[in-house]
Amino acid sequence: MILVTGATGQIGSALVRELGAARVKFRALVRSAGKAETVRAAGGEAVVGDFGDAASLATALSGVRALFLLTPAAPDKVAVETRLAAEAARAGVSSIVKISVMGAEARDSFVFGRLHREVERSIERLGVAHTFLRPAYFLQNHLMFAGPIRAHGAFHAPAGAGRHADVDVRDVAAVAARVLTEEGHAGRSYELTGPEALSLADAARRIAMITGRDVRFVDVSPEEARQGLIAAGLSEWMADALVDLYAWYQRGEGTSNGSAVTLAVEEVLDRAPRSFEQFVRENVAAFGG
Repeated sequence: MILVTGATGQIGSALVRELGAARVKFRALVRSAGKAETVRAAGGEAVVGDFGDAASLATALSGVRALFLLTPAAPDKVAVETRLAAEAARAGVSSIVKISVMGAEARDSFVFGRLHREVERSIERLGVAHTFLRPAYFLQNHLMFAGPIRAHGAFHAPAGAGRHADVDVRDVAAVAARVLTEEGHAGRSYELTGPEALSLADAARRIAMITGRDVRFVDVSPEEARQGLIAAGLSEWMADALVDLYAWYQRGEGTSNGSAVTLAVEEVLDRAPRSFEQFVRENVAAFGG
């Protein structure tokens, strides 16, 4: 039995579809009856509860051999995930597969990277077999620019010429499914990328080519971006963390800064990862094409 946390988010929902299609036994800890029905429809079991509720967590962990660990980005991520991992180890779980982030081990990392690396270290100290999946920026994140592109033919971010090899969440989920169900991945850390590193200006040109309309990327200052994110409803903590992420993409070079292309997806899945062009063509209507 596999316990999936974060089962109704972007990666988690794709993962439960993968596990359900493969007829793998899995269970998810979810917050509502509606989300439980979604999990059951995919072929899994569901426990309705909360990470902080000892009784529901114990029920969810009963008979589980592997934990897929994914929780929302938040200031308390370290405390939440460290506790979940420790409870899993006490319950006899023999393997933990954690979603981390590309660059978590970088010396000059960013907010999300530092939080993930702290959790990784706590898991390493548990002595349980573990695998860390460190995806790059998600292709799906570009959908947050779709509205401005449709309305104005432009989108804004404090990204400069920073480049990142964006990965599709479906490829991340497919890798997770393999790691959870195959031998040979314990102790590994996989940095998961797409096949090409692009700047947002590059992305704008590709979207324009595919949609047949003018699309521009407009670089803005970090403070402009921060205020815009807060006005859009994000917390100050999340706005600061996203601005920090964009700044990090601009600073570094090499395999640990998010701009490099890795072969990890192909190594695990024996196929190439989805490209930016494939993603845009699948979502061409969203971008106004």
